[in-house]
Amino acid sequence: MEEKPSQMLTVSEVASILHVHPNTLRNWCDQGLIRAHHFGPRGDRRFKVEDVYDFLEASRNKHQREELEKAKGDSDAEYRALFHNTVDAMMVVDATTREILLANETTARIGGFASPDELIGINVLEFLFPDDREIAEVLSARDLFEENVGEMYEFRWLTREFTERWVEVIGSMIIYQGRKAGLVSLRDITDRKTKGKT
Repeated sequence: MEEKPSQMLTVSEVASILHVHPNTLRNWCDQGLIRAHHFGPRGDRRFKVEDVYDFLEASRNKHQREELEKAKGDSDAEYRALFHNTVDAMMVVDATTREILLANETTARIGGFASPDELIGINVLEFLFPDDREIAEVLSARDLFEENVGEMYEFRWLTREFTERWVEVIGSMIIYQGRKAGLVSLRDITDRKTKGKT
C-alpha cells in the first residue's frame, strides 16, 4: 500500500538528517541521486525512510561520493542566487574558523560596509557586542554545528562604525565547497527593540 504524505519525510527533515541545505537536497533529487515522491497541486516532495537509507548506503560508494561532491559544487550557484535575491541578511560561516565565506548585500548594509566582499574572511563573532560573543560561540557550536536545531536568537550587532543594532539570527548547517559551514540569516529588529523600551 502506498504511504501517505504524513507518513513520509519532508525536505527539511531529510536535509537535517543528511546535514545539507534543502536546496542541495532538491538539486540531488533533480539529478536522480535520491528518490522523492510528489504530492498535491504544488508537487511537494516527500521521502520514504527506506529511500533515504538507500541513499546513505550508496553514498559510501566511491563513485557516488564523487557525484555528490559535483552536485555540491553545482549548488554553489543556487546559494549565490538565493543570497542576492533575499531581503534578509544572509551569509555562510565556516564551522571551524567562524570566518565569513559568503555574504549578500543586505549583510554588508547592516554592517556598514560598501560591498559584501569586504566581509569575506572576517570572524563573524567580531560583529557581536562583546558581552554577547561568548554565549554566541557556545550556542553556535552546540545548536548550529553539532545539533542543527534551527533555533532563533537575538544578539546585539556592531556596525563598522561601532553603532549598536539588534539582530534576529537563525541558521542551519550545510556543506559549502566541501566543508562544514553554517547558512545564517539575520534580520535587523532594532526598531522593534527600541519601541519595546518606550
